[in-house]
Amino acid sequence: ADHARVALQGFGSVGGAAARYLAQAGVRVVAVADIEGTIARRDGLDVQRLISTRSPHGAIERANLPADYVHLGPDAWFTEPSDVLIPAAIPDTIDYFKSQLVRASIIVEGANMPLTEKAEQALARRGVVIIPDFLANSAFAYIFGALLLGDVSADATAILELVAARLRDRTRRVMDAIEKGVPPREQVIAMARENLARERTEEKEKEGKGSASVAQQ
Repeated sequence: ADHARVALQGFGSVGGAAARYLAQAGVRVVAVADIEGTIARRDGLDVQRLISTRSPHGAIERANLPADYVHLGPDAWFTEPSDVLIPAAIPDTIDYFKSQLVRASIIVEGANMPLTEKAEQALARRGVVIIPDFLANSAFAYIFGALLLGDVSADATAILELVAARLRDRTRRVMDAIEKGVPPREQVIAMARENLARERTEEKEKEGKGSASVAQQ
């Protein structure tokens, strides 16, 4: 992990959290883009320092950053040398033409549809692994559902462990599908349909048991 380099766009709740946990795991965050541009350092940025200076809207205070933190344009985050890109700000941030400049081998879509359809297809043809948005940023939905159904207590550690386990499982399924030639977005949609069908079956079974119980009474 300490050899992996990550560049990300957006330093709010999604991007900032991603940067924090990746840094804790030993990953080098080499570029971060906010509304004012890109901050880069190829040996890695001090993520906690950046987080401590950001505004509620995810803008980083630049006044007291180290001299070797390079200030670049708004699109430089995805052209800086990196292994993983995390677009976690706005839709359609990478179009087909920008996708030709991407050199990372993995893209994790933290924002909703940050790649245009043509960009996603072009990158997939080049062998870039793309983890689609409604898998990558689905943690809140998992947490809400788990709390609602009583699958987890309102404890931060338990919640993080549950989310990590579910995301690992589903990401592994996506990676296995990619090896078989199935586009990742297609695989995620298939998984969502499977979950929906299972939930409907379970609901019908509960309704059937309830009807049977009433009839016996």
